Amino acid sequence: MCVQGRRRAGVGNQNDLLPLVPLFNERRFHSERRRRRTKDHLPDLKRPLIKQQEPVNVDQWWHKHKARARKHTEFRDKLMDDLKRPYSEEEYWMLLKQLSEKKPVQSQRVLRSCTKSYDDDTRPPKSILDYHADLAKRLYSVRDDHPRVLNLLRGYFYWMTNLSQEGSFLPWEDASCLEVLPQ
Repeated sequence: MCVQGRRRAGVGNQNDLLPLVPLFNERRFHSERRRRRTKDHLPDLKRPLIKQQEPVNVDQWWHKHKARARKHTEFRDKLMDDLKRPYSEEEYWMLLKQLSEKKPVQSQRVLRSCTKSYDDDTRPPKSILDYHADLAKRLYSVRDDHPRVLNLLRGYFYWMTNLSQEGSFLPWEDASCLEVLPQ
């Protein structure tokens, strides 16, 4: 303990001295502030703070997006080819069964070293139609027309397998896909 110190308030004993705490040094503080304000620390006002974007060339933009539009048609063309296949009663019942089958809901528990999946018995099992209410409405509206139902089912399963392709869309919401019938 330092010999010099301040006394605690209300205590008269020599052993109760507190060590001196370095006080705020105003001179040192202001000299550091002056040093920070030198030209080295100021921003260069001659160059802009925000980088300006180059002007857009409309012709280049159009060609780039036109090329992107061609990629969209690849998804659409393959989908249309799939929808125009001949009608098959076996395929109709198989896809309808897959779509309406109620599977148990699975949950995952994250453990220290891995993730465990398990069937959650507390939640009721769900079918694909429970997750896609808009598709269920479309199927219900054409329920008596088997070729149209088959095309909706084909469109859904094609969309599910090719979902990651650029330009994918929901075939049951597209008017051109709804007009196509199996040959």
